[in-house]
Amino acid sequence: MEKSIIYVSPVSKKRHVINFKNLLETAGNIDNYILQDKVFERPDHDFSLPMSIVKSGAVVWDIGAYIGTFSIPFALEGFEVHAFEGFPSNFERTKINCAPYNNIKVHQCALSNENKKVISKFGDCTATEQKPVEIEYFMFDEYVQNNKIPSPKLVKMDIEGMESLALLEMKRVLEYSRPIWLIGFHHPGNILLENPEQKIEGYAGFVISEEGGFDFDRFKKLGYEIFDLKRHSYCTNKEEWFKWGDCNGEYMCIPSELIELRKMPNGSVTFTMI
Repeated sequence: MEKSIIYVSPVSKKRHVINFKNLLETAGNIDNYILQDKVFERPDHDFSLPMSIVKSGAVVWDIGAYIGTFSIPFALEGFEVHAFEGFPSNFERTKINCAPYNNIKVHQCALSNENKKVISKFGDCTATEQKPVEIEYFMFDEYVQNNKIPSPKLVKMDIEGMESLALLEMKRVLEYSRPIWLIGFHHPGNILLENPEQKIEGYAGFVISEEGGFDFDRFKKLGYEIFDLKRHSYCTNKEEWFKWGDCNGEYMCIPSELIELRKMPNGSVTFTMI
């Protein structure tokens, strides 16, 4: 299916027509929001904050691009976008949707803590039974260096539970490039704590730090300030942002050298860019 929708820039207020092709008519995924003209009403598609604090023309990485609903709005604002999508059918749809935009480079690349090929059924966010497909995973620091991808000012990551393995091999980005991060965080929540051996469809790649996965407290240790975008709150410690009772979240991690924190009269914390 194909659908053209109106996108209004939160920064320039310009109206754009975006044409999405090869949409899947299945419940519960991004395609369905597009078909209903509601995709840019989703909280995770509110780009007003990142677009206002990252200058147009900067390099943006869209990790877990799906079909381009993040990449295209940023390309329209003049950013240089590198879109990474590992699931083969999604990659092909991303290429088609992003083809009209010269400032989007699409990479077929899934991320993990080692270079490997695996058979997976998860990836196109449909509500129907999915056929197993081969996914090729890469260690991202190595992939970036081999492909001479420029360092980003903004990284969006939404990879359905692989975050804790992918971040293990993103040390150069975390420590030296120090971009602003938008992380769509997925984990099995309390189910994993109660049944550590249980494999949960869709989150099979999530590994807790005690088992060798990425310790998300490292963002704090590296000098990032963390904001919970779902709860509109500033996170002072791991327990406030790494919530096991909630299986997903939306977080912004900003290097502390870029912002000045301000405590408001109601006790909440906000920030201004330096």
